Amino acid sequence: LGILGVLVWYFGWNINAYQETTSVSNVIPIIVFSVSILLFSIIILKIFTKVFISKFELTIDANGITDYASEIRAGFIPWTAVKSIEIRTLRYNQKSIKIILNNPENYIDNYKKGTLKRRIAEANYKRFDSPIQLQTKLLNIRPSQLYCVLNIKYQNYINKG
Repeated sequence: LGILGVLVWYFGWNINAYQETTSVSNVIPIIVFSVSILLFSIIILKIFTKVFISKFELTIDANGITDYASEIRAGFIPWTAVKSIEIRTLRYNQKSIKIILNNPENYIDNYKKGTLKRRIAEANYKRFDSPIQLQTKLLNIRPSQLYCVLNIKYQNYINKG
């Protein structure tokens, strides 16, 4: 839309540059250009805030994990659904935390077929035996620290039960 506005403005400006009189037709390309740039800017800001400034949060309590930090943003995962917690090393010495679930298919089925989140969850499950992979680079915590916190809370839950 922004490019269309630029083209209309450019061609409108060049065509109107040969006319000696000022009329409404001289103003229309400028208005279309301005509106196009405004709409394009709004769309870019929305995309930027959605991708880069979205809320990455991981809450760990006595009831379970609330995941808004992984690629699939699994939401609330009760400790009853967790089978184990593992830390694994990926390429280039990156570490991720894998939440092994009792019934991972249930979490994959929460997403509509064909959506990107479902495809990511399925790929994670096939490759890592779990749809939920926690990356700590956006959480401001080291993987080993997060692993320890998760294990302590999980062990507390197991010892209570």
